[in-house]
Amino acid sequence: MPQLHRLIPYQGKGQKGFTLSEILIVLSIFIMLFTLSSSLYPHFIREYRLKLFLNQLSTDLLYAHQYAISHQVHVSVIIDKNTRRYLVQSYLDGTLLQRDIPKGINIKRGTLDFIVYFTSTGSVSQSGTWIIYDERSTYNMILNFGQGRFRFEKV
Repeated sequence: MPQLHRLIPYQGKGQKGFTLSEILIVLSIFIMLFTLSSSLYPHFIREYRLKLFLNQLSTDLLYAHQYAISHQVHVSVIIDKNTRRYLVQSYLDGTLLQRDIPKGINIKRGTLDFIVYFTSTGSVSQSGTWIIYDERSTYNMILNFGQGRFRFEKV
């Protein structure tokens, strides 16, 4: 059986560890990187939250459009500013989904009312814009006539 003290390599006088100044330099570089990254983190989260909301709203509008076509019913998308929610409702099946608008994100009327109707053929009742914004970014959601096509443009 091998002895434990023979498995540990011998450190002679030629091998040295790190000096205190080397450890302090590495530690100060680490602290500077951490400080810089933590100051950028809140901005990244706010920007990501708005993009995530726009993506979810886009998905829900497409869902309302496809539901209207596949079930041959009228579907409405309603933005309720009082409760900070939006709803997708079918005239036959009631509320299909309901989502909260995150804190700090606002929707303002452009040329489009806060109620949009998709017909059973997928067309929209009216075209226009909604303005979606937070404290740093503003987007226009443009809803076109036709087959319920829409897009988001950064202002």
